[in-house]
Amino acid sequence: MKIIVVGVGKVGYTIAEQLVAEKHDVTVIDTDAAALETTMEAIDVFCVRGNGASVATLTEAGAKEANMLIAFTENDEVNLLSCLIAKKLGVENALARIRNPEYYEGIRLIKNDIGLSLAVNPELECAKEVSRVLDLTAATNVELFSKGKVELLSFVADETNAMCGGEISELSRKLSSEVLVCAVERGDKVYIPKGNFVIMPGDVVSIITPSGNGGNFLRQVGMPGSNVKRVMIVGGNLTGYYLAKRLIESGRSVTIFEADKTKAENLCV
Repeated sequence: MKIIVVGVGKVGYTIAEQLVAEKHDVTVIDTDAAALETTMEAIDVFCVRGNGASVATLTEAGAKEANMLIAFTENDEVNLLSCLIAKKLGVENALARIRNPEYYEGIRLIKNDIGLSLAVNPELECAKEVSRVLDLTAATNVELFSKGKVELLSFVADETNAMCGGEISELSRKLSSEVLVCAVERGDKVYIPKGNFVIMPGDVVSIITPSGNGGNFLRQVGMPGSNVKRVMIVGGNLTGYYLAKRLIESGRSVTIFEADKTKAENLCV
């Protein structure tokens, strides 16, 4: 595929490097000549110096023949405009990093109008992951699959766990949660359980369930829920903002420590 990457900062460079490793034809755009020179010396890409939101720059970069554009500059407005113009020039798919909470919350309303295939918010994803861990303190491992729609949980079953002592096939009758027991570790062995498999205390059980359902399932089988009621966050950056918002919505008390007085006052609004 022919792919254009707008913005060659740390994330943009890493994306370009990975795409080159996957044998894609990559062009990078940036206003920083030194950053472009460093990138061109390190990886096999074509570099264009200019504004990624400029028709002339995108045309020079080959947008009319490109399959995809990825806009990862530090400026949300540039990222959105780059995607809009790229789609008008014929790019099939456009991806943008949108970090500003106000923009990101309203992106669904204009996503189709500007031809945006995917909006990425790294700070929000980080906040979601931290929040998820706080909600599932009883789990030893939490992983997301299928674009966050499915979660894999692992936990150690003890004597009080409602799953112990009965066949797995009985779970659907005992519990209202939708779960699939996909693996059980017992000592040095790993089992892919069938319906007649019996879970014993000490087993490490891995389940798959719809995202957001894991906490409810753990409570149903008698495992302790999250006892985190008060949270202190050091740093009022975007990740801290998104995390605080999610924790407050879940009923937790949140205190943010921020050295910048103006930023701290804005967070209180």
